[in-house]
Amino acid sequence: MQLLSESVELIEMMYKTNFIVLVLSAARHKVVIWDDYERKNRTEITFNSDVRAVKLRKDMLIVVLENKTFVFSFMNLKLIEQVETGTNPFGICGVATAEKAISKTLAVPCPTKGAIRVLNYGKFYSNLVYKHLVSTNLLNAEIISKQIA
Repeated sequence: MQLLSESVELIEMMYKTNFIVLVLSAARHKVVIWDDYERKNRTEITFNSDVRAVKLRKDMLIVVLENKTFVFSFMNLKLIEQVETGTNPFGICGVATAEKAISKTLAVPCPTKGAIRVLNYGKFYSNLVYKHLVSTNLLNAEIISKQIA
């Protein structure tokens, strides 16, 4: 049994499962997938810069860096897409996380100030840009997708 003895900077839990995604203070460029049931590190993904945020769905892992967002399949950690973003020091990202969400919607800041990119990884892939939003400080992909529809 391995104990988690380091300080945690970011944490995200996958619903009611035993999987927890962590970014440790000593290694801000690394994402750790922790199995809390077995109390051990399952795997790690290392990046070239600090991780600003992590988001989870049952089928996706999203890792936000300052100028790029990575979308992975959670089952095999295969990279689905790298999305170039505007400068994003706070890791702003919205993900549709409803347990039975129909769409796999992700919203991230665009390189253009005041605009967001909404990506849908459902049956049909779409990549839309919405400009002139009042605030992109908090992105909620479920609310955005309902307002756009």
